[in-house]
Amino acid sequence: MGFEPVWTLRAEGRRKLPKIDVHPAFERMLCRMPAAARSTFTLHQLALLAKITKPPPSLHWIDYRVSLPFFGNRYYLTVLFGKERRLLKRVKSEGQASLLKSSIVYVAVLWFLISVCLISSLGGLYLVKSVLGVDVFNGPSLVHQLVIVDPVPQ
Repeated sequence: MGFEPVWTLRAEGRRKLPKIDVHPAFERMLCRMPAAARSTFTLHQLALLAKITKPPPSLHWIDYRVSLPFFGNRYYLTVLFGKERRLLKRVKSEGQASLLKSSIVYVAVLWFLISVCLISSLGGLYLVKSVLGVDVFNGPSLVHQLVIVDPVPQ
């Protein structure tokens, strides 16, 4: 149930009314504000508040955020990837430039890339083997067991 703002138009002459971009951060701010204070804003003030509370666009190359249900609870996963903009001094002071943390990330990324390459290569070799009609083992191939094939009537 979101906040549905009720706007009252005051006679302000023939001036163009501002466009108010209602977004979740703006709605949350208005919901936390007492109704008496909320009603004192003009449309121009509300439009300015909506503009300055709008979150900026992400500067990351990859910005993936998802909320997942898991055993009756909800957990969130955030993956951000982009150019480091912080000073090295700040990164070190936050303990994020340690050799151990960097090594763990490099090993995890390398393991992922090797796994993807290996699985892709094995799948490609299996497809080539199947297309060429090479039988390594006796009996039906894996493709014939996975795909339901109607038997040829005799």
